[in-house]
Amino acid sequence: MSPRKSRSTLHSNAELPNPVTEEEIIAQLRLDFAEEIAECTARNDGECILDDHYIGRFVKARKCVYQNAKEMFGNHLEWRKEFQVDELRLHG
Repeated sequence: MSPRKSRSTLHSNAELPNPVTEEEIIAQLRLDFAEEIAECTARNDGECILDDHYIGRFVKARKCVYQNAKEMFGNHLEWRKEFQVDELRLHG
């Protein structure tokens, strides 16, 4: 009999010990990248383009494996910043 994974809830330390559902992973990614998401929102005149649906695409692409989704989303945010995607969107 295999051990069952328990569903995690947000703790006061703002870290999920074992995010297992898509919603939990999205919530944890929002916490992990809060500063970067805020910067992106500011660069887009307050428009939050990084909503749950947007972040969920990275989670689904990595089959809800948290570490893989975190790496992919982090790389994406770095790419957006390096190539000034948000500036191109506004001034393009």
